[in-house]
Order: sequence, then structure tokens, then C-alpha cells
Amino acid sequence: MKEVIEELIQSSLQAKQSMLCDTQIDAIYKICQKIEQTYKNGAKTLICGNGGSASDALHFSAEI
Repeated sequence: MKEVIEELIQSSLQAKQSMLCDTQIDAIYKICQKIEQTYKNGAKTLICGNGGSASDALHFSAEI
């Protein structure tokens, strides 16, 4: 079981490391700018999901 836990943590770390490239950071930054501009313009952002993704959507909306 410890090996499974270690593999899951390593996988998570690798996913996060792959996001550190400039392309990913630029994409995330642009998305943040668009969301910010949306709110400044008085509009709203719709976030949805199905199944487990619905929980992710709820969590994301709570964060922003």
C-alpha cells in the first residue's frame, strides 16, 4: 500500500512539474485575465461538471 501511495504522489508531482513550462503558465494566466475581465464587465462565469467533475466544478467556483 505504501508503494501505491508513493506512486500516486509521484504522479501528482510529475503533472505539476509539467505545468511549469512557459506555455502552460501563459495559458493559465490568459484564462485568469479573461475570468477577471468577465467579472469587471458585469458578466458571470458558468462552471459545470457531471459526476465527480461536478464536485470539481463546485470546488473551483468556491475558490474563485
